Amino acid sequence: MKRIAISNLCWQEQDRQQALQLLSRLKIKNIELAITKEVGMWGSFSHKDVANLKEELKNNNLTTVSLQSLFYGLPYSVFQDKEKFIEHFKRVIEYSRILGNKYLVFGSPKNKKMRGMDINACNEKFIEVFSEIAQIDPETTIGIENTPKIYGADFLNTYEECLNIVNKINKSNIICHFDTGCIENSGGKYEDIFSKQKNDIKMVHVTTLNLKTIHKDEKLKRFVEKQLGNTDIAVSLEALNLELSEIQKSLKIILGDIH
Repeated sequence: MKRIAISNLCWQEQDRQQALQLLSRLKIKNIELAITKEVGMWGSFSHKDVANLKEELKNNNLTTVSLQSLFYGLPYSVFQDKEKFIEHFKRVIEYSRILGNKYLVFGSPKNKKMRGMDINACNEKFIEVFSEIAQIDPETTIGIENTPKIYGADFLNTYEECLNIVNKINKSNIICHFDTGCIENSGGKYEDIFSKQKNDIKMVHVTTLNLKTIHKDEKLKRFVEKQLGNTDIAVSLEALNLELSEIQKSLKIILGDIH
């Protein structure tokens, strides 16, 4: 496992500097960003702010490997607000370029709610929109993440549904994103899916059912050790507002210290 990363969603805002120090001690050099947590809500920051963020991360020996929470706080629907949706995606890709990043995770359950539309119409519109987005920057890969019903999602709930629609989009830079928690929450078996799809996966989110620490999840620990240990896929710890001690324990699992 060559590239280990962590999401900035893992720590509480008041612990940010201590978290960065912890990453330095553990020699973690890759970070996945929910960019609004760093520079403010969409529309409130500039390209210069993003460039300054990149410089700060560089000073902490961190490289951005992915952006997530791409539509946090925005109402744009992939089905009903095509122009605004695509325009925002263009801005996200611009910020991604500034950061030197080439991977985006699109989960955003609220932005792909069907809102009473027919499933076939939704499938067609999603394919149309992401076929267009794929052409904005062919070098930027977009991972479509399945979002289970418990997150308020009613479209692309399972990994299989994601795989089906990605195959229909048929663009080399539109792929399925692999998140252990999302897959398990939707009734899937992430171990089996990974075995079948690992050659097409660029990043794995290692996360639990409740977005908490992973070090107590024995099945997930075995998956990290047995199936991720010998790959060169980027592996990112995903959680929400953990204590620093829990972040350290979880990272050690991914680093290979499973005891």
